[in-house]
Amino acid sequence: MKKLLALAALLIVVALPFTAASAQTITCTVTWTEAEINSANAILIPGFRRISDPVVDLQPGQVQVNFTLSIRVPREGLVTYPISAVLVPTLEDGRVLWSVTSTTVGGSTLDEAMIERINDAIALSWGRYLRMHLGRGAAASITITDTELIVVYSGNRPS
Repeated sequence: MKKLLALAALLIVVALPFTAASAQTITCTVTWTEAEINSANAILIPGFRRISDPVVDLQPGQVQVNFTLSIRVPREGLVTYPISAVLVPTLEDGRVLWSVTSTTVGGSTLDEAMIERINDAIALSWGRYLRMHLGRGAAASITITDTELIVVYSGNRPS
């Protein structure tokens, strides 16, 4: 269970910090490069020391996340698991929803119930993140290329 929560935590990191001009109502296009995303992971993950070697690979229409999770197991000591996940964004009623389409932990595929739990955690976190940084509003589009993740968003900036 701890390793799955750690997986959800890293996948949430894909939702990188938005920056926008301080105006009451805004429409903005926010673009991150693959290099910026990976640099942000290096900054954000040290607080969660069980995750190492995170790499985000942007691909047309999806994001692949690879990392190593280390967990202390009684009588076994430190155990590491290579983890790989593919996430696909969709827009629903102005919300960006990230869905994990496949995940492997140590070479074994997670079952559908666990993937559904991870998807629920990602959806809640992404929504909170957007509201906190850009206020209430709606995403008009999300595009992922080999090199960039681009979100067009409009809403009311928090005071």
